[in-house]
Amino acid sequence: MPKDGMNRVAFTDNQITVSVVTSLEDLMHVFTVRAIAFLEEHGLRSDVMNDGNDFQCTHVLMKCDGEPIGSMRIRWFQDFAQFERTAIRASYRNDRIMRRMAEFAYEHVGRKGYTRILTHSSPLYTRLWVRRHGWRQVEGRRAEFSGYGEEVIELEHDAIAAAEPITSQSPIQMIHRIEGHWHQPSPIAEREVA
Repeated sequence: MPKDGMNRVAFTDNQITVSVVTSLEDLMHVFTVRAIAFLEEHGLRSDVMNDGNDFQCTHVLMKCDGEPIGSMRIRWFQDFAQFERTAIRASYRNDRIMRRMAEFAYEHVGRKGYTRILTHSSPLYTRLWVRRHGWRQVEGRRAEFSGYGEEVIELEHDAIAAAEPITSQSPIQMIHRIEGHWHQPSPIAEREVA
């Protein structure tokens, strides 16, 4: 058993999937992962963990053999994307899993044409994000929120540049496709006349 007393789940990389949430069922999985990580592990209040921004963002969900194990939300601003509510269930939590979800999100952000990503980290996790995942601390950018009960530190990272980002010049059919599935025709696109 690991030093922290947590029973870890054994799995292979082939069992892991990461995707943009496109169904109500998967959105419920996001809220379930968050409840486990934030309510149970960190004692955050529900109204802090879930808020109105959940209805105007992109949610990312990680699964192991179909079981939800991790989630993140991405909010979009003029010149940056922001990672928020990153949660991984403790029994699956390791550096490899964190990197897999982050890299998926970096690519997704880059595909939308963004180059800069921000997040706000508790001091406990800042060192991890900086040392192991290449984030940089933004000097002089700290804030304290009563809902978290601690200071947060602003970090930044570069998105993975896409060879063909989605732009206003992208094919109209592509712009209408489902978020994160721009290479697949959407139901409306299937009815398009060439």
